[in-house]
Amino acid sequence: MSRVDQLKDAKSSDSVKFKEFMRIVANNKRPVFFEGEDEKYYTIRVNNYYRGIDWVGVNAKGKTNVLALREKIKKHPRYKDINSMFFVDADFDDNSKLAAYEDVYVTPCYSVENFYFSEKVFISILSAEFGVSEFNEDSECYRTVLDLYRETVSQYIEAIKPFNCLVYNLKNKKKEGAFSGGLNLSDIKFESLVDVNVGSVTKVYDEFNPQSIFNKLNGYEIDPADHNADFLQQDSNGMKLRGKQNLEFFRRFIEKLKNDRNSREPARVFFSRRSTVRITLTKDNILSDISQYADTPQCLQDFLAKFSSYKLAA
Repeated sequence: MSRVDQLKDAKSSDSVKFKEFMRIVANNKRPVFFEGEDEKYYTIRVNNYYRGIDWVGVNAKGKTNVLALREKIKKHPRYKDINSMFFVDADFDDNSKLAAYEDVYVTPCYSVENFYFSEKVFISILSAEFGVSEFNEDSECYRTVLDLYRETVSQYIEAIKPFNCLVYNLKNKKKEGAFSGGLNLSDIKFESLVDVNVGSVTKVYDEFNPQSIFNKLNGYEIDPADHNADFLQQDSNGMKLRGKQNLEFFRRFIEKLKNDRNSREPARVFFSRRSTVRITLTKDNILSDISQYADTPQCLQDFLAKFSSYKLAA
């Protein structure tokens, strides 16, 4: 698709979503804008603060569209005072200008998927779904599995960092016009990047051969600078790394533990006794599957608390 066609599609989408916004307002409901499937994460959190407030989510199909719609609304003489909320991911973008917008929430990490990628979330799932906690009869297994999780996460972060640095720098190179091809990040299979097992992670990609990862770079020659991104190299907990890969790592790790917990001896390795774990983590719907366990940062709580008392129109 040409750049002209992309702009036409964006304009068409913008028009469709603005009409959706007008219908919501006409029915005295509060519009809340999301850039994709992120509503699956935000819904229960918005509901916690918006008790008694009838709100409707609008999937704007991308961060750029969310911000374009906000600009269109704020410039509209009739709708500029409508109190809407806009949720976007930080990504690898410079979001400094967005800090001035009180109605825009930007994740403090790369994306909402990172809210699922923490030790706290893992411990909650281990207790609620696996029946294993620090203080019950499976406390020894708890310590063993938690140590394995920490070790596996550490190995995963180190294995996936070069990929993230490459993506960050290639995006900047593309903006500069260094190559014409697309990165097609949605086409990259997780298993082509890393192999995840309980206790170990193996890097299977070659960051010095970007064409093996991104097959549409049209002969772009790798530059050693493409592996440098200090803010990523210093990231020890993975919160600045791409959320989709982080969440898929988490899903696969949980699934492997689930299989072990459900197994009979001698196949069972990590748990001393068998127990049925019923949690199902689907790749396409994991944002909903375990939304109740995901982190809710203080900045999000503050943002929602501020808007919960606002009327539909100022």
